[in-house]
Amino acid sequence: ELAATARRLGERRAPGTPAERAAALGRVHGVLLREERTEALATHLAEKTGFAEGLLRDHLRGLFGTMDAAALAGWLRRLNPEGEGPYPGPPPAPALLVASGNIPGAALPSLVQLLLLGCPTVVRVSRGEPWLTEAYG
Repeated sequence: ELAATARRLGERRAPGTPAERAAALGRVHGVLLREERTEALATHLAEKTGFAEGLLRDHLRGLFGTMDAAALAGWLRRLNPEGEGPYPGPPPAPALLVASGNIPGAALPSLVQLLLLGCPTVVRVSRGEPWLTEAYG
């Protein structure tokens, strides 16, 4: 089933240019940085993982705060100093990302980079935090 899903995903190219995807992901992170969203995520993660709520709140603010639209656009410029894209060639090969549950959000920077490049991605989420990746749906 995973191979069939990867084949279907591999036939598609992500919409928009890398710069447009960076802006969209930056907006998602801006929403997640809103106080009520950060509080709700931290509370839910604390209940599920046993980590201290304050620690998780600070972790989420740092995580999403470092992935704003400007930071993502900078990452794209370092990757392709010649221009923003769209990058030539066939669609990127599908990727499988395994998100462990022992450190909440640890896989999110990798997921964001794959999405920026337009790489179709199947995420195997942890039972402990399946909803953190839903924002990227």
